[in-house]
Amino acid sequence: LVVQHTEAVVGRAFERLRLAWSRDGGLHAQARKAYLKARQKAIGSRRERVCDALSADFGNRSRHETMGAELWLVMEAIRHARTHLDEWMEPVEKDVGWQMQPATARVLYQPIGVVGLIAPWN
Repeated sequence: LVVQHTEAVVGRAFERLRLAWSRDGGLHAQARKAYLKARQKAIGSRRERVCDALSADFGNRSRHETMGAELWLVMEAIRHARTHLDEWMEPVEKDVGWQMQPATARVLYQPIGVVGLIAPWN
């Protein structure tokens, strides 16, 4: 029953992502940065609740350990992504070889659809 419920919830979430993709396509850098900033804010505003939940789950886990081992790592990964996003999305010029001159080539990094990943963080 739990598996069926989980499959249904994940299926609905994935379908909403597909609909958003077909409506909006890939997000430009500014929108991606805004989403990342919102994630930072959401995590930051819930850090005490996260610490409480993990402490209850682990049977009295240190708040400092949770802040460093869980929250700081995620916040730092988001900060890193926001810092480098423009650079990661820039086209990369590629050599076409003398045989194809005066042609030019470049790689445009763009999303091509919706992908669902379910994986443990730890």
